[in-house]
Amino acid sequence: MNLPGRYKLPPGKALECKKMLYGLKQCAFGWHEIISGWLLEHSFENLDTDGVTFKKETTKLDGTVSKILLTIHVDDAIVATNDDEYYQKFMDKL
Repeated sequence: MNLPGRYKLPPGKALECKKMLYGLKQCAFGWHEIISGWLLEHSFENLDTDGVTFKKETTKLDGTVSKILLTIHVDDAIVATNDDEYYQKFMDKL
């Protein structure tokens, strides 16, 4: 990262990025930390050691089980569910 304009960094000094910037390789890691933390706070279960697949199940009063399966890759996600209403509630929270 370079300073704008004609500014120069003194020798031995470096810039520190205070926020994630889209396109930097550290951004993907930061985004994964944010989204996986949110999912774990909302009772999702991590299904693999890579931390990319999460599952949440709930049993309704009538005994049926509603499930959401979510797989994340960088800034894309795939969601599978057996209950459209449960999915909509998840999207509203997200």
